[in-house]
Amino acid sequence: MREINHHIDSFGAADIKITCEGTDPKAGGASHYYQIKIEDATVGFVDFQHGPRGTDGKLTGCIDAVLAAILVDRLECFQAGPFAHESNDRALNHFRTCLDILRSRAAERKGRGVLGANKA
Repeated sequence: MREINHHIDSFGAADIKITCEGTDPKAGGASHYYQIKIEDATVGFVDFQHGPRGTDGKLTGCIDAVLAAILVDRLECFQAGPFAHESNDRALNHFRTCLDILRSRAAERKGRGVLGANKA
């Protein structure tokens, strides 16, 4: 297991521990399983898709766009409520851009006939 530290700031986020399994060179070098703990209590897991969707032997899981969509929804809700802020709006626009880029990549892969395959 390795620890993820990208979220750490000086405001208490260091109390949140994110670990993941090692990278998988047979599946693009990505990790597929993440665990989130706060004060030794597990508060969440993210299991990513492992293997091409729609193929035998795959392990069904989350895809990157799903997490981005959750963050878009959460920030849209903040922006519609009492916590609207310019920083939230900027982050929201970046996550929307992220979704657009991920959709574009999927469309490009489909166009080349490699969507759903372990091919670059």
